[in-house]
Amino acid sequence: MTSIETGTEELPLSGEDVLWSAWYLGGSECTLPGRLLPYFPADIRNERFDVPGVAAALADFAGSVPEGDQGEARAIALLARREASRMAGVLDDADARALIGRHADIDAGIRHALANTTEFLGSYGVDVGAPVVRVVDAFPEPYQDRRYAMLTADAGDQRKYGVAPGVYLRRAAVRPLYSEALVCHELIHVALGHQDPDLMGRGLEEGIAELVGSIMLSGRQVGVVPTYWIEVFNRRNHVYDTVWEHYNEFLRMTYMLYRRIGIDGLMSLVAAGRGRIKEVERDIVRGVDAVPDIETGWFDFGPEFDRIAERLVMGFPRSMVVSPVARVVADHAQPGTTVREIAAATGLEEEAVSEAVRELTEEATVIGRRADGLVVTSSDLDIYLPAGMLRYRL
Repeated sequence: MTSIETGTEELPLSGEDVLWSAWYLGGSECTLPGRLLPYFPADIRNERFDVPGVAAALADFAGSVPEGDQGEARAIALLARREASRMAGVLDDADARALIGRHADIDAGIRHALANTTEFLGSYGVDVGAPVVRVVDAFPEPYQDRRYAMLTADAGDQRKYGVAPGVYLRRAAVRPLYSEALVCHELIHVALGHQDPDLMGRGLEEGIAELVGSIMLSGRQVGVVPTYWIEVFNRRNHVYDTVWEHYNEFLRMTYMLYRRIGIDGLMSLVAAGRGRIKEVERDIVRGVDAVPDIETGWFDFGPEFDRIAERLVMGFPRSMVVSPVARVVADHAQPGTTVREIAAATGLEEEAVSEAVRELTEEATVIGRRADGLVVTSSDLDIYLPAGMLRYRL
């Protein structure tokens, strides 16, 4: 039996939730799209949860002309309008609207994610007990300063700190689709904490929670496309932070195991508990064959899962991130094009364009330029631009 405690307040949805839903369904070239929100008109962000209304407002904003700005401010204004146009197109799609509507009830979505994940774990003999999801304004001490959106506490936390066991979700991080995906991840920790509450829930366990929970089970819960973009925004942004790199590194370790032993092998580790997972992790980091006695088997999720998992873990060029000005300039940086021509096409000053051409040449290394820096001589941008893989940071 699971339960959700939201406190006395409702979990109201706004236009901002519609914007996030559009990003989860259609992606973004901004590595952290939440930082774009201040550049959208306030009435779009603060509107009630009205998908057609937000779509129309986005289309109006996309069609407006930025005036007066130069340099980075102009580049961001142009990029924000391009994002708005893309998002309006996503929200105009009938299937997208239907999916957003199905996940608009946060309470129901979390309950569904709890039930589905509990059933999956139970099919491997893994007991999660009766997890409680608590929506809180701040995490309980001593975790009040943690930057996570969701946190799992187990019996060990209760003994040491007096924190009631359960899954804690910060109210500010509650969003359609996203919250359900997080639950799929956290229930892996709940299951392992239920068995071994005094061992640390990190390392290879975090990687298993990422692959099995955040990718595999989230894909079943909210869909493959939202799962992909939630992972991109969470784990493949431009910020290098050792806390978040922990997830990426152990996801790679888990994916290596998955390719050898399949989901049955990974779940046999979960069923065996944290102690066994740590034994395998210890062997891997020592370069010892860690899995000779693990039974193998494959989860029939289909080729779409394998494609997004492999793309996220092995094929995502995370370093292809540039400044807003360089991202605008990249659209016009074909071989033979001059700095002056790009400035005329974008409305940017020549000095700003020249610096962006230098950045694309020396940092992103996707174009070549003449010795005087005034002419683009070669380009690999045709590889990255159509795939949306030259992203920008704010």
